[in-house]
Amino acid sequence: MSASKLVMRLRRGFTLIELLVVIAIIAVLVALLLPAVQQARESARRSECRNNLKQMGVALMTYEETFRVFPSSEIHAQPFMAGANNNWGENAGTWTTLLFPYTDQLGKYEQINFDLGWAAGTNKTPIMQKPKSLICPSNPIGSKNSGDNFDAHIIHYFAVYGSEDPPGGRARMQWAIGNTTNLQYRGLMYHSSAVRTADVTDGLSNTFAILEVRGYRPISTTAPSSVDPDAGRGMRWETGTGTYLQPINGIDGSGGSNCPSCRWEVASSFHVGGIMALLGEGTVRFINENMDSMSFRRMGSISDGVQTAPFEE
Repeated sequence: MSASKLVMRLRRGFTLIELLVVIAIIAVLVALLLPAVQQARESARRSECRNNLKQMGVALMTYEETFRVFPSSEIHAQPFMAGANNNWGENAGTWTTLLFPYTDQLGKYEQINFDLGWAAGTNKTPIMQKPKSLICPSNPIGSKNSGDNFDAHIIHYFAVYGSEDPPGGRARMQWAIGNTTNLQYRGLMYHSSAVRTADVTDGLSNTFAILEVRGYRPISTTAPSSVDPDAGRGMRWETGTGTYLQPINGIDGSGGSNCPSCRWEVASSFHVGGIMALLGEGTVRFINENMDSMSFRRMGSISDGVQTAPFEE
């Protein structure tokens, strides 16, 4: 065998340098492809989130056609009473449970006794089993309970109850009972509301119905996907938000004087650059987190006289 043939036989494998080059090329390709894959996955999750809100829009319209009013954010027999006399959770009627018959949850709806509190008797079981349409796939805290004594389920979409800090405090929402000040700033679904289409003088297409929220309070402002074990309230019966709680995608909810750290109910999401929002007539829009603050705020009201708002997709 000639020396040249022997050398050719000995060089059939890769050299170390060639192997390193191949590895480097593969690493570069992975680095280039990974962001594209992640972007594609987020695009799919965002589409699913949009579809969730579209389903809720259909349910909302069906409810309005049936009862000629929009559902209440929360149903209470009396105004909120301060301190130890508060009546949080006294009733199982929230917009989420009222829409159960129109979101393929009729069986659960029929198990609820609306004369009792949300966790009273046997109510807790059907109410805890929230439909998947109330969970945004982009939110890292999905099918999770609050972990407190109430152990309620998280949701990622809240009804809009208004554009100003309600009289008596943001959680009280006494728009219709005993407080008549600033009624022009009430939202589509508030405390014991019965809003008709005719009441929405700003126009349904200029009024937010449901906004994305974090749904829980983070442990700190630097850990947005962490859950404060002592703040499960946003996972229980409280299912409303106001557009005065700003900024969009903020952590502290600094817009509300009565709740400087209501991180669970600030309009926010884990989509890059903004949130999904359902308008009163059933349209879903992506709201840029840099949207003009006053325009965003006024879109939480049904009758403040502001009938146009710039959208940024």
